[in-house]
Amino acid sequence: NDGWVGEELWTGDGVASNQAVIESSNNSVVLTTTDEPSYNKGAYIDEVTEVGAVYLFEATIDNTESSYWAGLRVTETPWLNSVKSNEVAGGSKERVSFFYTATSPNTRFNLNVADVGGVGGVRVTFDNISIRKLTGNALTYVNIPESNRELYTATNDGWVGEELVVNGGFDDGAE
Repeated sequence: NDGWVGEELWTGDGVASNQAVIESSNNSVVLTTTDEPSYNKGAYIDEVTEVGAVYLFEATIDNTESSYWAGLRVTETPWLNSVKSNEVAGGSKERVSFFYTATSPNTRFNLNVADVGGVGGVRVTFDNISIRKLTGNALTYVNIPESNRELYTATNDGWVGEELVVNGGFDDGAE
């Protein structure tokens, strides 16, 4: 997150359970699902968000002990309306993140675990959890002249710009 500006909202305080046993410390949460009849279980933190502001929600999800998905999800009131999610397949571990633009002042940031059949005992670890509100100019342009910046759009993993070469057009340098 080098270059992102904003207060860290995830402090580890106020984490609530949704049919899961929570082991929590700072920015790490281990969830073990209960045997209640529900497919979608986990933990969440409710935050007051600024409508129109952009937030970055991310975590490293260790889902190697499960054969079901686990992920991050953002919901707004009413809580059943999911507005954004990012999931990791069972048997894997990876860093996931996404940008979310608040459309409600009441936002729930969820750590979700699938428990198909509601059998319980599904265990997933969420590490390095971070929720940040982006403020100011979080973009740094490198080797892009100001006159060309409108041609580019910031994305999660890089830059998308205007296609400059279409159907070849490369010179191999041979005379």
